[in-house]
Amino acid sequence: MTGPAPTPDAPSPPLRGAALVTGLWTAVIALLIARRPFDLDGWWHIRVGQWIVDHHASPTRDPFSWTTARERWQLSGWLFDALLGALGRVFPLRGAAAVLMLICLSAIGPLVFVAARRAGASPWPACAAACMVQAGMIPFAAERPQILSYVIFCAVLVLLPRALRGSWSTVAWLALLFVVWANIHLAFTIGIAVVGTAGVGYALTQRRWLAPAITLAACTTAGLVNPATYRAYTAALKIRGSTLAIDEWQHASLGDARALLVGGVLAVTLVLMIVNGRWRNLETSLPLAMLSLLFLNAIRNGPFALILGGPELALGLAALATTRFGRAAAPLRRFSRPARDGVVLGTAIILGFGVVGLRDPRGVDPTTIAERSVAAIPTGCRLLNEYAQGGYVIAQRGPDVLVSADTRQILSDAAILEQQRVLAGRPGAIRWIDEHRVDCVLLAPDRPLRAALEARGWRVVARDPSGVLLVRPDTI
Repeated sequence: MTGPAPTPDAPSPPLRGAALVTGLWTAVIALLIARRPFDLDGWWHIRVGQWIVDHHASPTRDPFSWTTARERWQLSGWLFDALLGALGRVFPLRGAAAVLMLICLSAIGPLVFVAARRAGASPWPACAAACMVQAGMIPFAAERPQILSYVIFCAVLVLLPRALRGSWSTVAWLALLFVVWANIHLAFTIGIAVVGTAGVGYALTQRRWLAPAITLAACTTAGLVNPATYRAYTAALKIRGSTLAIDEWQHASLGDARALLVGGVLAVTLVLMIVNGRWRNLETSLPLAMLSLLFLNAIRNGPFALILGGPELALGLAALATTRFGRAAAPLRRFSRPARDGVVLGTAIILGFGVVGLRDPRGVDPTTIAERSVAAIPTGCRLLNEYAQGGYVIAQRGPDVLVSADTRQILSDAAILEQQRVLAGRPGAIRWIDEHRVDCVLLAPDRPLRAALEARGWRVVARDPSGVLLVRPDTI
């Protein structure tokens, strides 16, 4: 986000080579992600999408859990779920969700490359920055609405400079983009914050306030065009309070590999901005500083900071060529073409073997998901289940089987922790199960509660490496 784009360079061998390496690296990242299991949240997003398509409406009350059946439910991305549901009418649902995620993820690196080139970075620094940003996105690849948020955020960054400079048609397009984003995912509020801080930075530098103020007002108003209206702006704060239960809302820490990866790239970016004086560009430095602080507060905000900082990282890397270090390394440039060719050839070989060896892209993780046990749950059974199993139960059996907990975060921290204590077999666990009229329990095989239930006549109906299904003696 550095202002209007300069006149693009004519295609040249360095540009083509850098673009090729960026594309190959993106393919490698996509292949790595494809080999990982399907996301736990993705399961319930699929089922909710089917519900939306079947009922032609977004659920306002929870239809999938008996513990929150009367609770109001505000979907964070009904349009994303509806898209999955519509795709599921044509393609296999899990495959459609995985392909959509991989396409969105694969767009990030090339988009950062183009943005860096528009900002004035030469091809290879732009390539290096795009590859670093793409690598930082690996932990956040999932079949969730935020994967579309990252792509939309890139589009916002493309439109924003012209809008801040008084292009009213661009302001209109930006507002329309926020209408779509507000219905895709509640993370659109991050975009609103970036629009506001970038506008302040531009206004402080140029002493022009009218266009930034109108742009912010238009985008903020556009964010109200969703089923939650004004509540969309407060939902993130409500969810943020559930830090005990939501992994991605945890503070960044040195003990978290995701935080180290994202924090490392951001640290390099910020240092380079200080060294080459780019921090004075308040239009970028203010929103980047804000996103960096939000990342420290919650890991989930890291990708937005990476994407915003990508062009600045490229410009900083390019500026290194003019330093003493860059001049000392100049003789090594004669090896750059053989090195590039070696990287391209090696990457192509890795991709070839990787694709041939890919058996079940984004498959079911047997260490987390108990497929046989879920299939064996009696219809209508009142289920107490492990937190991580709930989404898959919803996808495969909902709403005929209602779960007790899942990753949708309708339950409070206290309710989730209470169920964890019950599953751990703490004192009063059996009484809790009886009081809540639980008929079936799906729990990890090593839970102490399993032995306590079997001692009271509960029957083991199905077993998996990650779960055991027990039913009450009088349950059919």
